[in-house]
Amino acid sequence: MESELAPVANAAHDDTKVGLAHRVQGEKLLWEGEFGGAIESFAEAIHHSPESPPPYYFLNLSDPLRQRHERALRAKLDTIAAHAPKDAGTAYLMRGAHGWFSGDSEAALQDFGEAIRLAPERAAPYHLRAAAWLGKGEWQRAIRDYDEAIQRDAEDEIAYYSRGASRFWDGDQQGAIDDYSAALRLNPNNAVIFYLRGFASHAAQDYDQAIQDHGEVIRHLPKESSGYYERASAWLMKGKPKEAIRDLDVAVRLDPDDGHIRYHRGFAWHQEGDLAKAVRDFNEALRLNPKNALAYYMRGVAWHKQNDFDQAARDLSEAIALDPEDTSAYYQRGEAWLRKGEFDRASQDFDQVIHLGPEDSTVASGHFGHGRVAWFKGDHAQAIEEYSKAIRQYPGLAHAHRARAFLYSQQADYDRAIGDYSEAISIGPAHASDYSSRARVWQEKGNFKLAIRDYDEAIRLQPDNPLYYFSRGVASLGIKEYKSAIGDLDHAIGLRPERAAAYLIRGLAFDRMGIHDRAIKDFDDAVRLGGGSAAALGEMAGRLSTGPCYLRDGHSAIKLIDKALTLESGAFLQEGRALALIEAGELETAIEAYETAVVPTDVEGESAAGSEGYRRMLIQTLQRALIRNGHASVVVNGVFDPATRDALKSCVLAGCRPRLGVSSCAGEEVPPPSRNLQAALERLASPQVVIEEEH
Repeated sequence: MESELAPVANAAHDDTKVGLAHRVQGEKLLWEGEFGGAIESFAEAIHHSPESPPPYYFLNLSDPLRQRHERALRAKLDTIAAHAPKDAGTAYLMRGAHGWFSGDSEAALQDFGEAIRLAPERAAPYHLRAAAWLGKGEWQRAIRDYDEAIQRDAEDEIAYYSRGASRFWDGDQQGAIDDYSAALRLNPNNAVIFYLRGFASHAAQDYDQAIQDHGEVIRHLPKESSGYYERASAWLMKGKPKEAIRDLDVAVRLDPDDGHIRYHRGFAWHQEGDLAKAVRDFNEALRLNPKNALAYYMRGVAWHKQNDFDQAARDLSEAIALDPEDTSAYYQRGEAWLRKGEFDRASQDFDQVIHLGPEDSTVASGHFGHGRVAWFKGDHAQAIEEYSKAIRQYPGLAHAHRARAFLYSQQADYDRAIGDYSEAISIGPAHASDYSSRARVWQEKGNFKLAIRDYDEAIRLQPDNPLYYFSRGVASLGIKEYKSAIGDLDHAIGLRPERAAAYLIRGLAFDRMGIHDRAIKDFDDAVRLGGGSAAALGEMAGRLSTGPCYLRDGHSAIKLIDKALTLESGAFLQEGRALALIEAGELETAIEAYETAVVPTDVEGESAAGSEGYRRMLIQTLQRALIRNGHASVVVNGVFDPATRDALKSCVLAGCRPRLGVSSCAGEEVPPPSRNLQAALERLASPQVVIEEEH
């Protein structure tokens, strides 16, 4: 009989070896981040050896740790063989153990069952049958058998941490952590258990515990890369890329040919903001594993952030070729096409995101992308429609609310803008910019107290941002809280002492308080810092032409912009001149300035479509400024299309200015600029003023 079965047994043994080879290859690919290839290898492993322990049993152990685990199991078997009575139960137990290690888990389970039937008081048969169930992915059966083993031998550390592994894969992370902790109380020097508890703690988002446990792995195995790698992953989740990079540097030295480690260090450099080093690590990761789709994806994102949209599109195309179902890659490539002005290609990629879905959030991101295309084209109505589709599909898409809020605010639809910013804030996590943006809308509505409250929150979340202190100071000036305004402007200047506009506004606050010597000094500093800088002059002109009513001085703004245009030319300065002319009431000249700003130019690297989108964006700004200053009925020949012009006329005639959010300064009691301020503005506009050498 044995001779008849031998060929079958040998064939099964050969098939098991082939299955094992595929399993090893699958695990290698998995650790390198090549998930598609890993799945294919695992499928082949199961095809050749369906009864062998599936690969997910040891997936969360690196090779040295896995070897330690297997040595511990074999040592336990040796102990059983040396001390167990020589009876039938022990014979079944040892044959089952041999079968399990050979990959024949079904035969092993039968033998372990016989060992339990013959000697139900022993822990070992339950322990080993549990290990076989664990290898087959039968988590609940494994847990029950480990329960029985632990009842019979409460000092079996391997049973505790193996039950922990079963609980982990069954989704009970806290139960796994409890079991690993129990095992460590029995053996506080077992690096495998520290590794597993760290892994489970990471999954449970207890990153501090994960860092501590992987530190213990490093202490026990200082020349093994796994502890450094896993601790780095926890540092990254805590938002500390510097610490992650330190650990990954060690991991790279220990294992220089591990592409997965290189990829993760590139990711850490990306988080740190050093895109050049990130790209170098992604290059190395791809040299070691040319099929790492994640490395192509992240390198594409890094190129995008460096405004190299051609390289970004190429890398993202490679990522898509390796993983055609990756909606993130399609979305990011769509963004690259968008920035290149290739709107049709961008739309095709966003369509693919919607098509692949099926999650609501994924489909919503595709609609959001279409909204971005419309926004770049200058079609704000279509952009709002697409953002609204995204929000209906997935109301929790905070950045869709932000984008729609911005467009509502551009259209002076302040209540809807506030509603969307409030929704983004409620979705979370809290962004300082959401509060700051909502504060600006409150200011546009003239509600300075609510604006100040929102700036308070923005500062609480981001206390080192000078813009928030500056803006809160401007809002405080609006309700005549001059001391508060000066305090905030002091803080803003302390954080960014080169900003001329901060001195200008603080000088105005001192001037209103009657502290003229301090006002004059601040005005002088504004002149010194801003006199030779087109950007500084443009910012100050913008404050005087489009800021709150108590800052408005259109004629002075015109002088500042004209001075800026002697230093630098550009569409945005021409746009600023148009806004200053509107504030001064010189509408015809304003329209001429705007037409100069919006004429499409053949800028190198800028597509015709991009120029048209920019033109439409500037036109929208002019429309908003005219509405805000009470000139909604002005005919703008050659700029506004007839339908828009007629709609504005009809709206004004129908008395719907409040719905348009018109915020004219007419009728408000606004103090005229003081002589000190006027003198400073005159000096700023003087062609003789230049920045001092040290600045």
